[in-house]
Amino acid sequence: MTQNSKKWKKLYEDEYEIYWQTPKRRNGKCMYVISSRGVDIYYTKEEFENHIYAVGRVNDELYKPNGRCYL
Repeated sequence: MTQNSKKWKKLYEDEYEIYWQTPKRRNGKCMYVISSRGVDIYYTKEEFENHIYAVGRVNDELYKPNGRCYL
């Protein structure tokens, strides 16, 4: 990571990804960072919310219910 992550709040971690929240800046806003496979992607709050929404929609599309069961 290019920035000092010691002050970052770890939101989630698994084998492939780590989700971080940076400290608030002077303007009161923070960034959200997804670290995966050596790549860090920085999001504003709005971008992060859109990303999470999109992941949920993809999940819904991939795992549509089939009658009473999920595939």
